Amino acid sequence: MDYLHRKFILLLSTGLLMVEYFPTIQDKLKNSNIEDVGSLITTAKSNSLAESKVDGMINGKEYLIKATLIGESKESNNDNVEQTYIHESTGETFLLGTNIDRKANHIEVPTILQYPELPNGCEITSLTSVLNYYGINVSKTIMADDYLPQVPFKYENGKKTGPNPHKAFAGNPRHLKGGWYVFADPIVKSAKDVIDRYEMNLKVENVSGSTQEEILSYIDQNIPVVIWVTLDLSPPIKRGGWYIEGTNEFHSSFINLHSVVLEGWEAGDVHIIKK
Repeated sequence: MDYLHRKFILLLSTGLLMVEYFPTIQDKLKNSNIEDVGSLITTAKSNSLAESKVDGMINGKEYLIKATLIGESKESNNDNVEQTYIHESTGETFLLGTNIDRKANHIEVPTILQYPELPNGCEITSLTSVLNYYGINVSKTIMADDYLPQVPFKYENGKKTGPNPHKAFAGNPRHLKGGWYVFADPIVKSAKDVIDRYEMNLKVENVSGSTQEEILSYIDQNIPVVIWVTLDLSPPIKRGGWYIEGTNEFHSSFINLHSVVLEGWEAGDVHIIKK
């Protein structure tokens, strides 16, 4: 079984990829047994991972691949791409690039402001907005007080110690001074806990490390995404920090970190809820 991998995550929700394979003129010149250059050999539709699997391709032969985005009506549209391909069975995948335009989309996520109760609670406030969007009627303060893992700072032998932000919020989000930040995993845990509490059929996951296309694909599916940015979209700045409790590892702290909800895309611009 041979694989064609089309890395275009828009297909996860908006349709299927139909791929058509044709022998090319160059292949005809090299392989006289091919009678009909340009005749369709086979078609395939992508799965939910934007992958297509096909049989019968021959090593060393050149094919013309035509890819078409199929909409929800299962009819193809004019968003096509063509690319030649020489088949080699030793290669696991063939990546097919596209220029299919992303359609504008805006998700109506409720706006919740972190102030005044949570001056350093942008992450949990962003999560609360998303939970409210999915029908979980919970407040930002309940989320911060009852669901967000928090570890206070301490001083041990003259050293400031605190949590690993990948495991807990550093300090208290209610405090203007002494409240810092948290990364994705504790926010995911908070979401899972409240989803279980409300017995909702929802899934939450940490997709850190995703590409821009992969992140925007969630917007295509009307799935808002909590993202970490900086306050003015400038490069991250580190100053000071603390030792991770129970270790000799020093965590250099970010001083301009911020978390927002990505809720839309249009004409190359993204829409966010800034808390």
